[in-house]
Amino acid sequence: PGVPYELKAMTENFVLPYLKRRFGISAALRSRVLMVAGMGESRIDQAIGDIMRAQQNPTVGVLASPDMVRIRISARAETDDAARTLIEPVEALIRERLAGRIFGADQDTLEGALDSLL
Repeated sequence: PGVPYELKAMTENFVLPYLKRRFGISAALRSRVLMVAGMGESRIDQAIGDIMRAQQNPTVGVLASPDMVRIRISARAETDDAARTLIEPVEALIRERLAGRIFGADQDTLEGALDSLL
């Protein structure tokens, strides 16, 4: 494929279904990454640490870097839709507790978020 969206479509529609059939994989793993600005990892842990410790599926993890903190919510289910359904209430709770601090999700970038504000 010549461009990323062609590769993505081929991967989702052909490669992944083939690999699942070939190796007998029946579960889907889905993640959602929230990007937080203006709070350090320890303050985020104070705000959502109980959520991180209480979850088994989905799981919640934190990754700090110099410019932001990423919160990853990952769920395993029979289908992508079912995994997303598991993620949604946890994401909503985290967004509620970190209101005004989450500036993007998944593949958003800091530059893209800033451009959208201008």
